[in-house]
Amino acid sequence: LTNLRELYLYGNYLGGKLPKEIGNLSNLEILDVASNLMEGSIPESFGNLHKLKEIYLDDNNFSGSIKNYATKKSKQKSPSTSLCSLKKLKVLQSDCLAKPTKEVDCQCCTTCCNDRADPKCVKVSAS
Repeated sequence: LTNLRELYLYGNYLGGKLPKEIGNLSNLEILDVASNLMEGSIPESFGNLHKLKEIYLDDNNFSGSIKNYATKKSKQKSPSTSLCSLKKLKVLQSDCLAKPTKEVDCQCCTTCCNDRADPKCVKVSAS
């Protein structure tokens, strides 16, 4: 599976947590797990997906943060990796729209969504 480039699991009623092993798919460019029943946090191992261009996480029950760890001082010898630090990533869509409450705190999302909002998704401008 290490040669897998695109993984589309949109709308399959998949539940549970995202497996951290997805972070081992070194050639993955597109991951779409939107519109499922998934929960928990986004695995830190996703920061290893250096070829990732698009990731769709919205319309699930994820929680936690997607942060740009590169901006924080770290005691580690090697810099932390996160989805925010992936250079090829052009689309990061998650449930981070704060209308009425956001499920995911995302510092680098390109599109924020919320099922209870109107419109459901909003593109985020780069600051």
